[in-house]
Amino acid sequence: MCRCVAFHAFHTEWDPDAAMATYPIVPTADVAQKFLALIDQRRANLADLYESGRWQLYYSADELRARVRDLVMLRDKWAAVAALGGNGLPALRRWEAGSAAQANRADRAAR
Repeated sequence: MCRCVAFHAFHTEWDPDAAMATYPIVPTADVAQKFLALIDQRRANLADLYESGRWQLYYSADELRARVRDLVMLRDKWAAVAALGGNGLPALRRWEAGSAAQANRADRAAR
């Protein structure tokens, strides 16, 4: 008899009737909006550093420009993701449509 716990954990039979784990589907647009908010906070922080002159304590002029360019690039990318995310995922739309059709069929059969 094997006393190895790992052996038993990985060598059990798969039960197709067992409930599968489900995970919530997070809308892409919501995630993108949160990243856009973080980017805006960072932009406001850099603007405050620049206006007060404290940026010189943390960055050289080239580093500050590079940070600003990175923020602009990130903002553009996340804005594009947010715009696309509002459309939903095509596979998700097909799945939702299939689930709705299946529910309608079940309702009709119950009547």
